Formats: sequence, structure tokens, C-alpha cells
Amino acid sequence: MMLQELIQEVSSARLFGETKIQVNGLAYDSRRVKKGDLFFALSGSQKQGRDFIQEAVRHGAVAVVGEENFETEVTRVEVANARMAMAKIAQRFFDFPDRQLQIVGITGTNGKTTTAFLTKHLLKSMGLRCGLIGTVCYEIGDCVEPATHTTPESCELYALLQRMVKENCRAAVMEVSSHALDQYRVGGVDFDVAVFTNLTRDHLDYHSEMESYFLAKQRLFAGLAQQQKPGAMVVNGDDERGQMLLKNFLLESDRKIIFGENVGDLRWELRGWHDRGCLAEFVYRGQHCSVALPLFGKFNVANAAAAMGAGLMLGGAFQELTQALESAPSVPGRLEAVPNVRGLKVFVDYAHTDDALRKALETLAQVPHRRLITVFGCGGNRDRSKRPLMGAVAMELSNRVYVTSDNPRFEKPESIIEEIVAGLKKGNGFEVVVDRRKQFVQHSMKRKRKILF
Repeated sequence: MMLQELIQEVSSARLFGETKIQVNGLAYDSRRVKKGDLFFALSGSQKQGRDFIQEAVRHGAVAVVGEENFETEVTRVEVANARMAMAKIAQRFFDFPDRQLQIVGITGTNGKTTTAFLTKHLLKSMGLRCGLIGTVCYEIGDCVEPATHTTPESCELYALLQRMVKENCRAAVMEVSSHALDQYRVGGVDFDVAVFTNLTRDHLDYHSEMESYFLAKQRLFAGLAQQQKPGAMVVNGDDERGQMLLKNFLLESDRKIIFGENVGDLRWELRGWHDRGCLAEFVYRGQHCSVALPLFGKFNVANAAAAMGAGLMLGGAFQELTQALESAPSVPGRLEAVPNVRGLKVFVDYAHTDDALRKALETLAQVPHRRLITVFGCGGNRDRSKRPLMGAVAMELSNRVYVTSDNPRFEKPESIIEEIVAGLKKGNGFEVVVDRRKQFVQHSMKRKRKILF
């Protein structure tokens, strides 16, 4: 595609140099530039995009997009916001795939992944071939790929959506992180439905305080009024921030669904438990339906309601959607049961905030057991303030706690663990195991047990 044609989508673009240039691809990482690419000089928290322009040109970039009066031997395009420009250019380069799909965007602190998997399952039950973009994986037709980011950068995002169109998908479900919204990764995407699960403390290493975090999330809903196709919203009415969203964005009643345990058009209730999950009842505008969900936890009933809301907004029938929930697949790492030869009840959960950990442990406390043992850690180079809070929750709700290392990134595991332990009450109810794999193997070798990782 010609450069002049691409930059028509960016109102602030000023072009300097040769104008008749063919662009073969898009790149924002100078190490991955190929001959004929348009390079975006993006500035991050630690490095400036202009520092990598020369490397990009050496690798074959034919033009550079950036925000400043930068120097380059090839054509340069100056814009007001390089990330937004990249999103708009990528959207055009990949032929507006978002406009050829029914797209559900899901944001919130907890529950995005489960809600996304459930929504995809429900849309499939409605006869819609559906793609998925999220924390666990990217699904394009019959192809499943490991995810690099919860929400990828706009170049990869629009490329994925275009692949879905080519694979005859009619819909796409997407987890939308606060980082993605703040960095315009979904800039220009026309969402058919925007879903809000909840908002609790998280990512304050990036957003600094809760109000900024909420404002980032709010962008998903602000965009509904600015896009070409009419968008709808599905919002958790039990959540305080969800109520604020409903006040801030006054959509017509047929373009919004409020779900909740105590309020809303779509109400849910946890009624009990069965071997593989819980029993729930849903009520939608006078219709009642009981469901045996293959998921554990009160919070997962709320996630199921969120997914149902998205399905209803895209034309699904209430009774058929509730029935489809009973055959929903398990969600990797979300209170996922781990089979074992000893018959123990072992679960793996992604909980990485104190609120998520509390909900997971409160759920497991209702499953018949003798002792509840929690093994957990906190990731490095992320919000440090939640570490003692997670420690306190684990200690409060467990019979025994093992504090260990969990993806320390560039921090010392011992330093992270020390901050977690600060939240634990004094006593003998916890133990620190920095390298859990090494300790577990040694323990098992002494007992001559076979280990399967």
C-alpha cells in the first residue's frame, strides 16, 4: 500500500520527503524491521523511539513515523500521537477487519479470561465462528497460538483480526487490558459489545493510583459513542466502578445490559455445588433458568452472567445461552482442577491480586476438605503494594501457606518474598520456599515418588 494512502487516516500527519513510497509491512521493533517496512518510533517508559531509527533504516525501513522533529535519511512522518497513528495506519493496512467482525471487548481487573472463554463458547453455540485474543492464547479459526500479551500491539492486533476474517470468522472476543487502552493498542477498533467485569486494586506500578486505572478502563466505553457502528455495553452493576460507568455513559436501554447478584436486567444467584462446579440460577426480564455450571465459585457465576450479557446483545436467546453454559470448557489456570493419583483436590488459579486470591480461597473453602494449603508468590517488577495484602489474605483463609517465587523478572526473589511475608501474621502457619521445584523434587526423592511436571 502507498504511504500517502496509509496516512490519510491520521489527521495530524505531516510528511517530509519522498511521497510515492510503497509500504510492504509495519514494524515498531527496530530488530524486526524488514525491507520495505514503515517504522514507528514509539517512546516507552525507559527508551526513546528516535534512538532506534538508524537501526530500523539499516534493516530496510522506507519511512519513519514519530512524534518529534527527528532526523532520518528516509521519508519521515510527524504525528501528534505515534501510538494512535500506528493503530489507525494498521487498521487501514489490514483493510479494516474490525468492521467485518462482531467484536466483544472485555475489560476489568478480574475475570477477563474466564469471561472471554465463556463468551466465545456461547457465540459458537449461536452458530458464530469466533476468534479469541487474550491472556492464555490467540485462537484464529482452528489455529491456537500462545499469547504474547493480553492485548497485543495494534500492528499484531489488526493482523490477527484480518486472519480471522480470512478464516471465515464472523466474530471475535478480545480481552482488553488497561495498558492496551492507555497505549491505544485498540485505537480505532469498532466494538459491538464492551463488557466490564469489576475493578479492584492492580497495576498501580503503571497507573500510580486507582483513578488513573479506572480512567484507562473507561476508554473502552467512551469509544462506543465515537465509532461507526453502534456499540452496546454489558456492565457489572454490583461493582461501584460499574455503577459509575453507567452514569457516565447513558446508552439506550436496548444497548446495555446490567448484570448482578442484587441489581440489573440479568440477575444471578449461586444455589449450591456439584462435583464439577456450582449450581446457579439466572433471571433475565422475567425468564428464569437453572444451570449446572462446570466452574467453581461465586465469581464465576458473575463471569457467566457477563458472557451471557454479551451473547444477548449479539442476538442470542436467553434459554439457549443458559443451556450452552452447561457444556462450557474449563478455562486454563482459572480454578483449574489438577488430576492426581492420590485423589487430592488440587487447583491452579491465576489470582494475582488480593481480591482475586480472596475469592479463590473463599470458593475452595466451600469444597469439602480437611486442610486448605496455599502455595503462591508475586510477580516481579509489578505493583509492590499488593504483596503484603496477598500475604495477609493467604494467611487468613488457609491452614498452611507456602510463600514462593513466581516470575521474579528483574527483581530478586528473596526481596519479593520479604514484602509478601510482611503481610503475614506472626506464627508457624507459613513457610518460605524460594525454589519450589527444587524443594519438591528433593522431598519426593527422599520418599521415592515419581514426579510429573
